[in-house]
Amino acid sequence: MPQCLAKPSENNLVDQISRFSSKLG
Repeated sequence: MPQCLAKPSENNLVDQISRFSSKLG
């Protein structure tokens, strides 16, 4: 279970960084 939770967490972080980068443009 912890592994499954860690996976989405990492993805979420990448998504957040990607969005932030996009905002900075």
